[in-house]
Amino acid sequence: MRAFIAIMPPQEAIDDLDDFLDVRRDAAPLRWTDPEHFHVTLAFVPNLAERCLDELCERLDRFFTRKSGFATRIEGGGAFPDATQARVLWAGLGLDESERQRLGRLSHDTRQVANKAGVETHGGRFKAHITVARTKPTEASSWVRLLQGYAGPPWNAKDVALVQSQLGEGRGGRPRYDRLQSFELSGP
Repeated sequence: MRAFIAIMPPQEAIDDLDDFLDVRRDAAPLRWTDPEHFHVTLAFVPNLAERCLDELCERLDRFFTRKSGFATRIEGGGAFPDATQARVLWAGLGLDESERQRLGRLSHDTRQVANKAGVETHGGRFKAHITVARTKPTEASSWVRLLQGYAGPPWNAKDVALVQSQLGEGRGGRPRYDRLQSFELSGP
C-alpha cells in the first residue's frame, strides 16, 4: 500500500487556511488540495507491505512518545520547484531556524525508524510544507506572494499519523486518505 507519516494540523488551523484559500480558488485553474488532506509529510512510503505494518506502528509509537511536540502556525508559502515553473503551491510553518533543523531531524529519524521496520521510504531533502495546490508548470509568483503573506492561528504540533493514500479513489479522482494509526508527540 502507498502511505505516508505526517504531522496533522488541528481543525482550527485547517479551517483558517481553507477560508484564506476559498475566496481565491476560482482565480486560477489549479488542482486545489482538499482541506481534509492538509498535512506535513515526515516520510513517504511508496510501498508498505501489510506484513510490516504492525512492526512499523510499534516502532513509530515508541519513537514519537520520546519526541516533543512544538508550537507553530501555518505561515508563509512558496512553490516547488520555484515560482517561475511551479508544479506545487505550498504553505509553510512558522518556525525559527533551530526549530526548522529540529523538524528536519524528526523527518530524518522517522525515515530511519521506518527503515528499521523493513519499510523503504522515499523523499529528498526535507522542507516542512503543506501542499495547497498542484498544476502543470506555470508562472506562480503572484500566488507565492499571496501565500507569503498568510499567517494562521498558533497551534501545538503533536498529532502524527500513518496514512494510507489510495490514488484515484477520492473525490474527482483525487487520492483518498485513510488514517491507519495515530501517534502523539509529548507536550511542547
